[in-house]
Amino acid sequence: MELPRAYFDAEHIPKDRFDQIFCLPPGMPESVDRPLLLVGARGAGKTAYLLYLQRRQPTCSVRLDCFERLASIARRTGRGPYLLSESVEQRVRLRGMANCLLMAALVSESFALDATLEPALEVVFDLLPRELRPQGSSLLQRLSDLRSRAQDPLLLSRPLEEAAACSVFRCSAQHIGQVFARSGACLNILLDRADFVSESCAYPALELLDQSASYVAIVATRPCPDGAADWGTEIETKPDDHYDVLGLGNPPNRMDWIEFASDALRRQLYAFPTLAGIAPEFLNVVSYYAKDSLRLGLHILRSANIYSKAVDGGVGSGDIEASLKDAFKDQKRRLVERAAGLLEGLYPSFVKAVAGWPSLVMSQLHIQTIDAPIVVHIRGKASEATSQFSRLLSPSPGHKFVAACIRESIMHPHPGEVWCPGRRFEKVEFAPLILWSPK
Repeated sequence: MELPRAYFDAEHIPKDRFDQIFCLPPGMPESVDRPLLLVGARGAGKTAYLLYLQRRQPTCSVRLDCFERLASIARRTGRGPYLLSESVEQRVRLRGMANCLLMAALVSESFALDATLEPALEVVFDLLPRELRPQGSSLLQRLSDLRSRAQDPLLLSRPLEEAAACSVFRCSAQHIGQVFARSGACLNILLDRADFVSESCAYPALELLDQSASYVAIVATRPCPDGAADWGTEIETKPDDHYDVLGLGNPPNRMDWIEFASDALRRQLYAFPTLAGIAPEFLNVVSYYAKDSLRLGLHILRSANIYSKAVDGGVGSGDIEASLKDAFKDQKRRLVERAAGLLEGLYPSFVKAVAGWPSLVMSQLHIQTIDAPIVVHIRGKASEATSQFSRLLSPSPGHKFVAACIRESIMHPHPGEVWCPGRRFEKVEFAPLILWSPK
């Protein structure tokens, strides 16, 4: 018998199985009619939700993966998502390149939706500076030429500066949205994985979070993306005023979210009768420790080898309980290693001073049984800290580490608090899985 397949990434779910596997998360609307910043942890289901919206309005919805569309910038410039600093000149140039590449992607996807729009789409090239206007005998050739011109290392900075200053991506979105509006449709622009590119590359996507009669934009990101401090100071659009902010899976310890997550896990196993007898409480336990990450829940099930056990002849409650303990231990180790990697990358001198800090901290946390979230209050200045670890969590420089831990789901915002540009958390929680103990 073929082993059941778990779809860890929504893009891999077959189209004919999407409706069977996807279920709408609690608190998420069936349709969006206002600009939206969608914030969720890694594996929370952001991409799945965007695909759901796209399937509801397939003739007027364009989904752009920022990482995929802008990866060539990182390849050609060596400047990826986790960039420590950029000069003003580099920042403007990168914004210009991102504007052009996202503009080309939007035109290409709009053309794929309706080829009869080609004459109207051609007009957007007039928005570009003269040096960037593409050549070619067809629309696809001109799009290819535009991508090449925008990434040409020999191109002077001035055309890219003009492209950034004119916000050619936003202007092209308005023009294309007006084209769709003539046929009675509203253009939906779904921008995924904005946190996978540097702030400068994400800037054009965030500019779309403005009130526009021509289109509705949704930008999906993890909380506290790298360079997020600049999002709050340089982006003219502001949360609540220009766009809404929705936290996917927040708060994740609500019973309706745990029940939803358990249902989402079960939907991936629906076709296998041997799993039908698994008690709901086991999936609820997995969902609780996975917090707001459905992907982590699947990783726990895979680590527990439940799929193979089911195919080999069914599973009993004792087998599942023992397997889950091993799975929790394995996934906890991975989280601690990830935290250690972040710490070593940000503060190598600290790691050298406090060798073996992860095991030290974990041993202190596990002196007694933990049956409630551990909340970390971030307060005071670094000079007032009384230990190396508390200094790390202080606002300066500790927020960089805390933000990285939130981005990587090692820590979580306090329940009910949703990240938005310019926001820093004063209270965070350790991931339940890090605090798990086999006792």
